[in-house]
Amino acid sequence: MKASYRKKFDVFKDRYFNSEHTCPMRDRVLNKVQATVEFVNDIIIDIREFYGVQISYQQAWRAKEHALEMIRGKPSVG
Repeated sequence: MKASYRKKFDVFKDRYFNSEHTCPMRDRVLNKVQATVEFVNDIIIDIREFYGVQISYQQAWRAKEHALEMIRGKPSVG
């Protein structure tokens, strides 16, 4: 997208817009996901219901981080 600012009208005018995404869907979706308290609490409830085990918030958070790392892979160095 390219735009220019029009001082006279105090607006931006679109000059070019490409609606086609060039990054993989996985990256677009997973990079936008932020774990909320409810999401982590859902993990805690699911573990308790499926396995009968109570885990802490920190354990659920680490499980979420580990799952995302398995999906995304480890960040490259350098």
